[in-house]
Amino acid sequence: MKRVLFLLWVLLGMSPVVSHAAEINVIPYPNEVNMKGGEYVFAGPLSVVLPSELKKEYETYVQMFLEKGIALSKKKKGAVRFVKNGKLGKEAYELSITPQKIKIEYNQPAGAFYALQTLKQLCKIQKDKMRFPCVEIKDEPAFPHRAFMLDEGREFKGKGEVKKLLDEMARLKLNVFHWHLCEERGWRIQIDKYPRLTEVGSKMRHAEPYEMTAEEWDGKYKEPWFYTKEEISEVVAYAAKLHIQVMPEIEIPGHTGASIMAYPWLGCASSKKGSHVRGDIYNVIDPKVEQFVKDVIDEIMPLFPMKMLHIGGDEAAYWSWEQDPTVVEFIDSHHLHNPAGLQVWFINKINEYLNSKGWILTGWNEITGDDLRGEHEAAQVKLDTTAVVQFWDGDVKLINKSIKRGYRIVNSNRFYTYLDYPYEVTPLEKCYAFDIVPPDIEPENRNKIIGLGAQMWGERMPTVQAMYDHIYPRIAALAESGWTNSSSKDVNRFKKNLPFLERVWRQKGYLPEE
Repeated sequence: MKRVLFLLWVLLGMSPVVSHAAEINVIPYPNEVNMKGGEYVFAGPLSVVLPSELKKEYETYVQMFLEKGIALSKKKKGAVRFVKNGKLGKEAYELSITPQKIKIEYNQPAGAFYALQTLKQLCKIQKDKMRFPCVEIKDEPAFPHRAFMLDEGREFKGKGEVKKLLDEMARLKLNVFHWHLCEERGWRIQIDKYPRLTEVGSKMRHAEPYEMTAEEWDGKYKEPWFYTKEEISEVVAYAAKLHIQVMPEIEIPGHTGASIMAYPWLGCASSKKGSHVRGDIYNVIDPKVEQFVKDVIDEIMPLFPMKMLHIGGDEAAYWSWEQDPTVVEFIDSHHLHNPAGLQVWFINKINEYLNSKGWILTGWNEITGDDLRGEHEAAQVKLDTTAVVQFWDGDVKLINKSIKRGYRIVNSNRFYTYLDYPYEVTPLEKCYAFDIVPPDIEPENRNKIIGLGAQMWGERMPTVQAMYDHIYPRIAALAESGWTNSSSKDVNRFKKNLPFLERVWRQKGYLPEE
């Protein structure tokens, strides 16, 4: 097999400078660790032999360091040996460090990538020597879906910041970037068939007054805040090399003010007034609105190979439907019983369309039609079981209820995973205590919970630094919850290991200096 040579120095160049200790400081913590005593010491630089199937996975990562003038090694033999092991899972790896060598076993490239992330954290630099503790690690994630969400519908951050977040996701072995691209106050993705979505809707920001017409917005803001399709593809490709899939979120039927401001005919009340009405939602009984949603889906499908669309579905304000006699009559004549039933009916139509294209629909747990906060009657229409339900609010018992109905679950309980909440509400220790599988879930149903999501909403994050302050270090606690088996978690060990990561984040400017 053809092999390629890279520097381990390159791969480990960002490791913090600390003294070696006879323990490992790795986050998320591996699931099986056997300390052997002793260490593997190099004066550097050190070559690494990578199988050719791994070359593509590290091109971008290595290039960052090559641009700083670090040359590739000419050696034919590398001290790190990669061994293919078909018995391991897709993201699993085994890492063995002895005083003479480092061996990484993997099945798929993702496993090798995660092994290198662990190796990177294990490396300590002392007196120009790289030191690795002798250890045997057998590791794979507790959950297959480990997501971080960025809300750019409210406050736009740009692709540069997104790439920085992706780098840190990779460091923490998170594998899904949930990209919230439209909101009440902003539409952030180019759609050729509907240019006013970006001509008008992209110029809105959460921090600005709401009471403006589209023309006033257009007059005040000349610079649009959105991603072109080329930029979306660039970010998706960057993420792929870090073994991160990108899942877009396009809200239906509520949180849609930016698109309704661009095209008032999309709204229920707005279509009658001829201009945007605040708090309005899509008029889902109008065939033109259904076609609009399908047109948007058709344009974004080629951009996202994950083939999973998040449609939001939360906090839909039903007042405009309830005040429209045509909608009320439609609900009655189609035996939908109430507005929640109408919402589920429409989501089922979109779900069917996505399924026909080989895509999966997911949304916040309102898509089940349940009444989460005592605000309306629950739907009597059942959501199709091919949809994935992302729990964020309501009684935790709703998770069990959804599982019994046949749904897969992503657990994003807001009291543990909402990183926009202040530390007084959600301290680091509370994030770490998050149990993705609630204790009352029957053992046979535990595999129906496929993972977690950590959310960075934009309402209170007008600046990049405010975002950093809230993400770091709490994202590390949630990453360990997603990777490390609950039986292997230890908050005291986590807090002792955390300074090694915080030192890296301070070097990058994400955290203030001590």
